[in-house]
Amino acid sequence: MISIKELRKEFTVNDKKIVAVDNLTLDIEKGEIFGVIGYSGAGKSTFIRLLNGLEQPTSGEVFVNDKDAFTATILPSTPLLPKPGATNSPSRFASFSATFSGVKNSE
Repeated sequence: MISIKELRKEFTVNDKKIVAVDNLTLDIEKGEIFGVIGYSGAGKSTFIRLLNGLEQPTSGEVFVNDKDAFTATILPSTPLLPKPGATNSPSRFASFSATFSGVKNSE
């Protein structure tokens, strides 16, 4: 399950605060599939970047299987979400996704 609580992301551009994601709360149960749609500039990409760890939220929380997605670990040295700025190659993403889903390396 993915649980998002009051997720917010603000940017400052030319001394002006811009809110890209505004207090989003959402629960996604195991097996559910969600799509993200909206107008250009609505915050879709920022929301996805928050979920995959490429952006840190201004406030709010994301829990994956009851673990804080920004601080928890699956394995002793594997962050649940990659840290911002980490090399996120397709093979790294596939490895992360497989580990998160419970697939063993040999599979």
